[in-house]
Amino acid sequence: MMKSILDQINSIIEQVNKLPNGNTKIELMEEAIRLADVHQRPDIGFDLRDQLMTVATFCGAPEKTLVAFSWCLAQCDQNPEEFDQLQLLWKYKWVVSSLKYFPHIRLDQINQAMEDMTKRYQGCGLGLRPVYKLACEHAMARKDYPQVKHFQRLWRSSPIGSGNDCAACERDSQVGYYLFDGDIDRAFKAAEPIVTGQMKCGEVPHVTLPQLLVPLLRRKDYAKATHYYFWATRLLKYNPDFISEYGKILTFLALTGNPNEGLPILEAMLPAVMETKALSRRFYFQLGTSLLLHYLQESGSEQISIRIPKELKDLLEKDFAGASGAKEIDKKSISLQSFIQWVDADLQRIATLFDKRNGTDAFTRNIEDSKNDRELFCLIPLKAVD
Repeated sequence: MMKSILDQINSIIEQVNKLPNGNTKIELMEEAIRLADVHQRPDIGFDLRDQLMTVATFCGAPEKTLVAFSWCLAQCDQNPEEFDQLQLLWKYKWVVSSLKYFPHIRLDQINQAMEDMTKRYQGCGLGLRPVYKLACEHAMARKDYPQVKHFQRLWRSSPIGSGNDCAACERDSQVGYYLFDGDIDRAFKAAEPIVTGQMKCGEVPHVTLPQLLVPLLRRKDYAKATHYYFWATRLLKYNPDFISEYGKILTFLALTGNPNEGLPILEAMLPAVMETKALSRRFYFQLGTSLLLHYLQESGSEQISIRIPKELKDLLEKDFAGASGAKEIDKKSISLQSFIQWVDADLQRIATLFDKRNGTDAFTRNIEDSKNDRELFCLIPLKAVD
């Protein structure tokens, strides 16, 4: 019987390893975990959940990583002789980083998680540099400038040791900090080892390139911006883990007068945007979507023709479209005005949730900052430059 269970699980894992990132991969991992749990094999369930954390993280479902990690950590605490927490601590960084995506997770809960991470890292002899980096990133999401500066100093002054991020991720975070701080020159200098291929990993330069697009427009370096755009789109491959990054790409396409390049991205990513529980990722995608749709409207368009998820179709018909609008949606021709109304309402809804949680107006200000980016508008014929 036990051999049969293992055979079933191994067969599922073989399927998982052949699939591209997406919901099917996650669902198969969850089925394998269910089999282990039904047959009361926590040892197998632990290893499977450890694998699920990687799959879920890179398939854009961090909420599933949270659940799996909590289960595994509880096993370590209850049965330390059977389960070694050290193998989990690398993924603790993923977990704490993802907490900022969910407005229902309170700040005190985030702080408690960081305190627990600190205690466990110290207990295992790991350095605290990644903890300070995470604290800096959480403060940046809230635009808490004193805390950003405080934790940035601790982060940069802490030695690089066991348990630290890979060099490429560490460098990408430095780029993000300098961009947040408004120091574009230092950001580009920090990015040099990434964009020259000296530093890379599973998510770098994927996440680095999109955040450099608008700064390159500020520098009027249109050729390099275009090069990075094409490079990024080749890497991202519509992976739902990169919802935020695609928002930055849509912003770039709106600001360079290339909305038709953005519509296929919008069509491809909308299912993941509607499904994601990581609302801050959805927020940053919608920032780019709003700019793109407003550009189309201001250019004289009244309709767009893209496939949309049923959930969104129902929302547009119910709340944002009139009688004629409903018919247009059925024909896959969407009223641009109703689409814009939904996107902007969604942005404001998410901003309100995060601002209430954070006790700041950071997300509302992000909406205003995005509107102000329109001053960077410049026509760039992308296909002619690539």
